[in-house]
Amino acid sequence: MLRTRLVGVLLAALAAVAVSCGALAAPAAPGDLFAQLKQYDFQNRTAVVAIRQMIGRSHGNPALRTQIEDGLLGVLKDPSATMAGKQEASRLLALAGTARSVPALAKMLNSDATADLARYALERNMDPSAGAALRAAMAKAKGKTLVGIINSVGDRADPDAVPQLKRLAASKDRLVSEAAITALGKVGTPAAMAALAPLAKSSEAASSAMVRCAARMAASGHRPEAEKALVSLAGPGRPALARAAALQALAAMKSPKADAVALSDLKTAEPYVQVVAARVAGSLTSPATTRSAMALWPKLAPPIQVVLLTAWADRREPAVASLALKATQSANPDVRRAAITAAARTAGAAAVPRLAEIAAAGEGEDRGVARECLSSMPGKTVDQAILQAASKSRPQVRSALMGVLADRPSASARAALMQAINGSNTSVAVEALQAIGRVGGAQEYPALIKTLTNASDATRDAAQNAVMAVARRLGDPTAATGPILAAMPSASPAARAALIGVLADIGGDAALAAVVKAADSPEATVKAAAVQALAETWQDPRPEPTLLEVARRGDTLALRVEALKGYLRLLALDDTISAETKVNRVAEALSIAERPEEKWQALSVLRECRVPAAVELAAKCMDDPALAPEAASTIIYLAAPQRSGNEDLPAVRGDVTNAALDKVIQLSKDDNQRQQAEKLKQ
Repeated sequence: MLRTRLVGVLLAALAAVAVSCGALAAPAAPGDLFAQLKQYDFQNRTAVVAIRQMIGRSHGNPALRTQIEDGLLGVLKDPSATMAGKQEASRLLALAGTARSVPALAKMLNSDATADLARYALERNMDPSAGAALRAAMAKAKGKTLVGIINSVGDRADPDAVPQLKRLAASKDRLVSEAAITALGKVGTPAAMAALAPLAKSSEAASSAMVRCAARMAASGHRPEAEKALVSLAGPGRPALARAAALQALAAMKSPKADAVALSDLKTAEPYVQVVAARVAGSLTSPATTRSAMALWPKLAPPIQVVLLTAWADRREPAVASLALKATQSANPDVRRAAITAAARTAGAAAVPRLAEIAAAGEGEDRGVARECLSSMPGKTVDQAILQAASKSRPQVRSALMGVLADRPSASARAALMQAINGSNTSVAVEALQAIGRVGGAQEYPALIKTLTNASDATRDAAQNAVMAVARRLGDPTAATGPILAAMPSASPAARAALIGVLADIGGDAALAAVVKAADSPEATVKAAAVQALAETWQDPRPEPTLLEVARRGDTLALRVEALKGYLRLLALDDTISAETKVNRVAEALSIAERPEEKWQALSVLRECRVPAAVELAAKCMDDPALAPEAASTIIYLAAPQRSGNEDLPAVRGDVTNAALDKVIQLSKDDNQRQQAEKLKQ
């Protein structure tokens, strides 16, 4: 019974909440929204968004549209409404306004204070009365208000406004004149063009407006008149910007007259016009135009040559292939680089021999551009041309192409690289080994190991690096280690040394066993390589005993030093032992160290052991003048709290630490160290 009552209470409460939430979610009444809009202050846009949504729902609902229109007009007319609210109302009325709102808005156009609000609302109102209201206001307004109304008339592209705009274009007020000229360009009718034509010779703004006007005319069925105007504007004697814009407009409308104009403008002395003409001429597909532009090309300035070459390259024009190849020998570096790209895109496989020569022995940045082009050129014929050049060219070119083959790693490319790594030319072999290291896989791996075992002194390092790179790519230490272990017994000492380096890089139990065994080899070269591999490459603590033994009893000082440095490196990384054990091993390392350098390294390991034994060992090192400064620094470091990454490291406190700090105070020759020790004493 109690459970039933509780459930009933809970359901009643949930129902009450649901009713409450429903009341909160209920949309505000239109009247409330317009009242809120009157108080809008650029902050809470709830009313603005809601009214915009109402407008979207009002299509096909004349009653709602009328209600919205009246509400927005009410905001505009209310003297208590905020300016922000009126501005939003005018923008919204541009979406919802009809002929009904035009009379009220027309009255607002007569006041400088409200004209902008009204014209915003009228600009997008497609009822003819809206245009008539703007034209009527344009006849009376002055100054900035007039300029604003002219702009709105232009944005409406009102053809009936052309006579008024023509008169205003002759105004002595520069702002009014330029606004009227711009508006005529937006209108885009033959009448507007006729009004602009007399002004274009003396007004750059009129020339630009004529280009815009012509583009609109061409789109609206007046193409012949538009082409005639643009050809005139693109000719000599016109402002450079207008000439260039007219030519671009002709090209955009695919006018056949663009070809002749572009070729003519290529000869002009106006640099900007030349640049645009070159870009347009290079983009035009007429074979005759291309031939004419090619004939002009040698006489053009280098910057214009670059523009033409780039345009031809962009559309991969095969007719200019020979010109582009010849231009790769230009004295101008910008032209050369543009020509390299153009040759690659227009000549295809025929460009490969020349680009290969540049990649091998070109000037400065040319080599990189040629190499990039060779790597990215598409097509099987290009593949074949590169393969042929990589096998039959002179050695310098073949060397340069090895990396290109790696950039295009087909089966044929990898086969060519594998053939080159065993070739007679050392420089080619080294480049091929570097390349196959980038792209080789399981198929090439056994042959690479064989190459490494037979490598000369000149190619051994490159072969070792290639085997390492491919072994990593295999992702299977066992599969990578097996062939190397099989090759070890019959390899020369130098080859075994190189193979040991690869084993250490691969890692794993089998590799470790082989390298540890090699560290006891009677062959000095093999032993040194094994110790170096364990000391410098291995990444886990398992070789520590082997390295410590070599550090104690190694045949040479160099071998003992290498082993001890490696031992200390691994000891620092070893997180499998306690800090106390690590301190004991550091003490053992200090006892066999033969040079100060390894003792300093041992102290650096000690800094990570925040236990009293570490402080005590560092204090003993204070007795050695060569170690005293580093030992004192270690004591101070351990005696103070530290921050490592996101971890707080506590200070090592106690009698042992105080005694060590006393020793620093007594023996250190560094005033700063002594002062720090004094502060840290408890």
